Amino acid sequence: MIKLLILAEYMQEVDAGLLDAEGIYVLQASDIVGGSGIVQESSLGTPYTYADLVRHMVVHSDNTATNILIDTMGRDSINSRAVDIGLSGTELRRRMMRVNEGEENYISANDAATLLCGIAQHTLASGEMCEVAESYLLDQVDSEGLAQGLPADIRFGHKTGSLASVRHDGGIVYGENPYVVVMLTSLDETTANELMKEISSAVYEELDRDACPIPHSE
Repeated sequence: MIKLLILAEYMQEVDAGLLDAEGIYVLQASDIVGGSGIVQESSLGTPYTYADLVRHMVVHSDNTATNILIDTMGRDSINSRAVDIGLSGTELRRRMMRVNEGEENYISANDAATLLCGIAQHTLASGEMCEVAESYLLDQVDSEGLAQGLPADIRFGHKTGSLASVRHDGGIVYGENPYVVVMLTSLDETTANELMKEISSAVYEELDRDACPIPHSE
């Protein structure tokens, strides 16, 4: 879920002209890490735009793409963005799949909800960049968890996160009355997904009746 913060920094850097979304990065052997993702399966020397890498980071939770973005933008800049946004429980302490660095990454449910609300309300960055971010969240390939508790015709733009005995999910529910829901667990994936499904269904039934819509800022 820390990838939501990296996404926020990317959006701001593109808006500020500090990073060209269509700039090319050439995949190197030192970039390849395991875990989730598809970039790791690419041939060395494969060119990717930064927009491609961000999309893979969100849609496929791609660890190789994420590490490239961390190295490109810098961990200090990413963590400064968290401070600027007011995220008190979120910090990027290490690259993906680098558990031997002795640190863990942190995010709170409230902070994840703040980031998702900022995307939904088009306040986290420009309207154009927020729409791009929404499209990535809507293309999420992991359809288990919170998504299972929603009606089939309801769009859900979300980001999941999983480790051994950790399963997280959070996103924007585009119902008649849109809302953001986040659930972080220290459970095995099967148990967590079933609980997320139950809670997501209960929340939808309750909030769909009279929830306050998420407004888009002018």
